[in-house]
Amino acid sequence: TSPSASASTSASGLGLGLGLGFAMARSNSGLGTSPSAANFNALYEHVPQPPVAAINTMLELLMEDLNLTDDKKQVLRLLTNERKWIMLQQHLGERYRDNAARDLQQEIADIRKLGNNPDREILTDLVVSLRSRPIRWISNFIDNGGLAILLSNLKSLGLENRHDEFEELYIKCLKSLMNNKIGLSAVLDNEGSMNVIAMSLRSPSFRTRSLVFEIFGAVCLIPGGHRCVLDGMEALADLAAMRFRFEPVISTLWLSCQGVSPLEKELQVACMSFINAVICGGPGVNLEFRMHLRYEFLHLGLMQLIDKIGHIENELLQTQIDVWIAGLESDEEECFGRLNTEAFDMDSSPDLFDVIYETMKSSSCLEPFNSFLKHIALLPANPFQKMKYMFIIDKVVQQICLQKNGDDTDPAAALMEFDFRTLITEFGDPTKAKELEEKLRKAIEKSRKLEKDIDIFKEGSVSAESVAAKKDEEIKILSQSLAAAKRDVLELSNALKNRLLDLDGGAELLAKSQAVLNSLSRTTDVSIAATPRPPPPPIPIT
Repeated sequence: TSPSASASTSASGLGLGLGLGFAMARSNSGLGTSPSAANFNALYEHVPQPPVAAINTMLELLMEDLNLTDDKKQVLRLLTNERKWIMLQQHLGERYRDNAARDLQQEIADIRKLGNNPDREILTDLVVSLRSRPIRWISNFIDNGGLAILLSNLKSLGLENRHDEFEELYIKCLKSLMNNKIGLSAVLDNEGSMNVIAMSLRSPSFRTRSLVFEIFGAVCLIPGGHRCVLDGMEALADLAAMRFRFEPVISTLWLSCQGVSPLEKELQVACMSFINAVICGGPGVNLEFRMHLRYEFLHLGLMQLIDKIGHIENELLQTQIDVWIAGLESDEEECFGRLNTEAFDMDSSPDLFDVIYETMKSSSCLEPFNSFLKHIALLPANPFQKMKYMFIIDKVVQQICLQKNGDDTDPAAALMEFDFRTLITEFGDPTKAKELEEKLRKAIEKSRKLEKDIDIFKEGSVSAESVAAKKDEEIKILSQSLAAAKRDVLELSNALKNRLLDLDGGAELLAKSQAVLNSLSRTTDVSIAATPRPPPPPIPIT
């Protein structure tokens, strides 16, 4: 069950329980079927208090409907049962007022009005409502097309490159909507929603950019959200003809250092918070992915900007800077440990080559590494062509390093659709496969030679009775050797078959091996008992 469906069911169940209670009270009190605001307090007095277990159940549903934090929930749980019951009546009874249905219809009309004639006042009120109204109200807003209208209007502004106060209000509405499970789920389930939000990073408004980075930073830490954010940044780079997807982040951070707005510190915190979230969230549990993104930010000049803002007195900003520096140092230390070397400048190509060479020179990796370098040397001499080739090679290596269990964790590094686990398995131990293949080939050749020798003995004409016994013995030995050879062929064939079944692409070799075995099996087995003795020599004629 989805979060939205669960919350809607909870709210409906709570409303049904209180609704039955109010219906009974109206019937017993003679207040009629439509209580007004004037006699609503009188109605409370006639609603019988349910059992304690029912009150606690309804309270839990109400707190879920109101999207309360755990701390606030705990405070309400400590109230007396009488106080809980009064609070339940006050909150849930509102939906049974005379004008509750009319209010809902008016809200729906306001939502639809946004699609054709956006109103600043309605949007401002909507920001508050989406943040504070109960879950059932949020569900009604989404079900009646509210989210779709917000995204559609924001997308229109982005495509027209219009950045005004309405853009900021739409972003605020989406941020408020994503403050609860149902709204967050609805936004993430809406394909392309992060792409639309990302377009607002071109806004000149510092506040708008801060809101977008706050949204993206939070989404990065949600299961399934990290990929959506990367897709959004990639879509923005394509739309704005940027070479690197994180250019808007670095350019925004640089802009916040120019002393032109009182919102600079807020924007700096939002930028650094997003950088840490996108590095550590989702696939950031893997060192390869973290270093992959760190390299990208470092290449864009993040450290120079950190040096520039590092002296600013802002506790939140300094916390985010400390997180970045500590994480970078820890990850680099782990990288150096893997390379079994002391710290060195990874931006220095000669130093990096020397370290990599040291790790390979005494291993079987050196031969393919040398082959790789030799083929790099064969690339076109034209620097522009060579750059394109190197770009492709770089992307392939990135994809190999980042792919986990067949999943490409970074869409920007996924140059082609390919599961590298297949190749890794196939080349995991090529020596054993080749050894088995060679042994099988030799065993088959030996078997064929033995069969040929037996046929020669069987077809040969021997004129002496004295050699008959010797021939039988030789045939027996050859037959035993042939049987042993066939057993070897069968055992080696099974071993090779099992090896090939674990690999992709081994079907062809397996088929060839099977064809040879079938050929051998069709050869007539030599039976010693069935071998006739040679006839005696003819009697001399006198």
